[in-house]
Amino acid sequence: STCLYMLASRLEMCPLPRLLNRCVPLRAVAAPRLAEMLLHGRRFSSGAKHLDQGPTVARHPEAFRYLMEMQVRQMSQEQKELMNEISSQPRAVMMGSPDEANFLGWLCRLISAKKVLEVGVFRGFTTLTLAQALPDDGQVVGLDISEEYADTGKVFWQRAGVSSKIDFRVGPAVESMDALLKEGHAGTFDFCFIDADKLNYDSYYERALKLVRRGGVIAVDNVLWSGRFLRPVAEQDDDAKTIAALNEKLVTDDRISMNMLGIADGLSLCQVK
Repeated sequence: STCLYMLASRLEMCPLPRLLNRCVPLRAVAAPRLAEMLLHGRRFSSGAKHLDQGPTVARHPEAFRYLMEMQVRQMSQEQKELMNEISSQPRAVMMGSPDEANFLGWLCRLISAKKVLEVGVFRGFTTLTLAQALPDDGQVVGLDISEEYADTGKVFWQRAGVSSKIDFRVGPAVESMDALLKEGHAGTFDFCFIDADKLNYDSYYERALKLVRRGGVIAVDNVLWSGRFLRPVAEQDDDAKTIAALNEKLVTDDRISMNMLGIADGLSLCQVK
C-alpha cells in the first residue's frame, strides 16, 4: 500500500551510530571500562560488535519493514486513511513517524494523561493519534504557525469523533505557550510533545517545563536530526547546532529525568521532577 511504501522509505533517513577509533573484544573490558569507551566513541569487536553496527532495524531492513507492518496493524482506520492522504500531499516527509506516534499514544495511556500539549501539528497525524489515546474528557492543545496544513487532519479528526478533544491554536508557538501560562495552565499538562521549528526548541522546552506537572513527560522530537550535528562544525546549519546544544542541556538538566531513544529521528523523554 501507499502508506507501507512511505514507511519503508523512512529507513533511508535513519541515522546510524558513529562509534569510531579502535577495536577491543568485549570479554577484555570490565563494565566501567566499557561505559568509558562508549562515552568516548571507541569501536568494539567480538561480543560487542552490535554496539558499532546499530540496532537490528538498521542492520536488517526487512526487520524495519516488519516493524512498520506491525505498527500499521495497530492503527485505527482514521489513522491509516490520514496517513495515506498525507503521503499524497506536499512535504509528506514532515509527517510524524507512525511508530513514534503510536508509542506516544501508548505512553499517554500508560501515564493516564488527560491533558496534552502538542507543539507543532503540521497535518495532524500525531494529533489524531494522541486524541484517540485520551479518555472522553481528555484534551489535546495543538499549536501551529499555520492553519493550512492542519486542514488536512481536521477532516479525519472529525471522522474519528475526536474533534471535540482538540483545541487547535494558530500562531507562533512561543506566544501561544506564554498565553497558556497567563491563562493559568501552569503545571496542568500531563504530557507535551515538541516537534516544531528547531531554532525555538529551547524556548519551547523551557515553557513546557512550566506547563507540565511534576511527574509529567516532555517528549522532544528529532534529537538525532539525521546525524547532521555530527558533521564538521563548518558544515552544520543553525538547526543542527540548536539540536546539539539542547541535547547537551537535557542530559545535564537536574530538573528532569531524561532518556534519549533511537525511535524515528530520535526522541528524548523528559520526566519533570
